[in-house]
Amino acid sequence: DTFMNEMIELAGGKNIFASESGWITVSEEQVIAADPAVIFTSVNYLPDAVDEILNRPTLASLTAVKEKHVYQIDTDSSNQANEYIIIALEEMAKAMYPELWPN
Repeated sequence: DTFMNEMIELAGGKNIFASESGWITVSEEQVIAADPAVIFTSVNYLPDAVDEILNRPTLASLTAVKEKHVYQIDTDSSNQANEYIIIALEEMAKAMYPELWPN
């Protein structure tokens, strides 16, 4: 029910919280239970948000963490539903399917 869910689907992914409606608050426990294959973050208030996720002991069992499929996407273009959202959409698609994107 959000543009972020639509972005994930357009990029070829499946949102682990697609059955939820609207903007929700998600607990770490819910993420662990869902065990995502890929994690995207748009956090820009940490020096390295990807590294923080990869090194969080409570998330070590996640498939995305074990396989290092945690990606930073552009904060400005991913958090606003405007013409720049295509930047984040492309970043997501490239992260999920790098073999489809020539260098």
